[in-house]
Amino acid sequence: MATRAQKFPVIAYTNADEVELFLNAPSLGKKKRSARPFDIPVGPNVSSGLKFSSKYRMVWQVPYQSGECGVAYFITAPRLRRM
Repeated sequence: MATRAQKFPVIAYTNADEVELFLNAPSLGKKKRSARPFDIPVGPNVSSGLKFSSKYRMVWQVPYQSGECGVAYFITAPRLRRM
């Protein structure tokens, strides 16, 4: 059984510029998408290097608490669409 002392990774996968994480309504903070990829450990059936890199993931280390998790996303820069 999990305790409040344990922290768990909460990962948002998005192309938004910024994401805010909420747990039972209070904000746990905002994260900005970085140009630098984030490495996620994976099994050998996913990658022989045992990691997967993506610049579209934002990670929070969240203390265990039962309840509801939610996110808000923000797009700050105008997007140029070419056809």
